[in-house]
Amino acid sequence: SKALHLMEGVDSSRLFDWAQSLHRRADYGGSLKLSLAVIEESPGSVQSTAAYWMAGRSAHFLGQYDEALKLY
Repeated sequence: SKALHLMEGVDSSRLFDWAQSLHRRADYGGSLKLSLAVIEESPGSVQSTAAYWMAGRSAHFLGQYDEALKLY
């Protein structure tokens, strides 16, 4: 969690890449956190659309169904 906190300080494209990598490795908690950071940093970007999907899917896999529905 300490590393994730430090990772949140970079630009949104790098955050998105890291979120994808964590999602592929089934680290859905980390992927959710970084995806939400991408959405917060650049809400209208092209990446934010994919970040919403990834965040929703991560929340779904974590059993956070209400959060997943909101993100989808």
